[in-house]
Amino acid sequence: GTRAGGVERRRGGGGEGARNEERGGESRRAGRGGRTALTRRWGGGVGVVETGLTDRGADSNHAAIGGFTALTLSCREGHADVATLLIDRGADINHANNNGSTALTLSCMRSHADVATLLIDRGADIHHASSSRNTALTPSCMKGHADVAAPLIHKGADINPANTPGR
Repeated sequence: GTRAGGVERRRGGGGEGARNEERGGESRRAGRGGRTALTRRWGGGVGVVETGLTDRGADSNHAAIGGFTALTLSCREGHADVATLLIDRGADINHANNNGSTALTLSCMRSHADVATLLIDRGADIHHASSSRNTALTPSCMKGHADVAAPLIHKGADINPANTPGR
């Protein structure tokens, strides 16, 4: 973006949502790409998510392009602290993106054992299958990550799921 008067401006964002965000406020409207301030700032840490967004009424279940929510994004990137806050604030732990992947599946794909364990302990569906019929256990085993697979198996994940033929 460009700077004008010391304020970061995004091209194409415009409108009241962008102006409100520049002032430090939260826009509940989705901007370009279907993203709200919460889905843009999920990786900023608990302080940004908590005081800057969820305390101001941001929708923690808003899905941006691809069906990603702040929770699915934070879990994919391994931010257990942000995931905990979002779950505590009512984020749908079993929301699936457009490919059918949940926060648990995404954290397992990226080998984030701490996030996967958090999600399992909070009641994430360990049997959910994506559109390619992969469960959270599939990427854990394919990548040889026993630290991610173990809690799933301990909770009773199916060790013989049938996924897309040829995989």
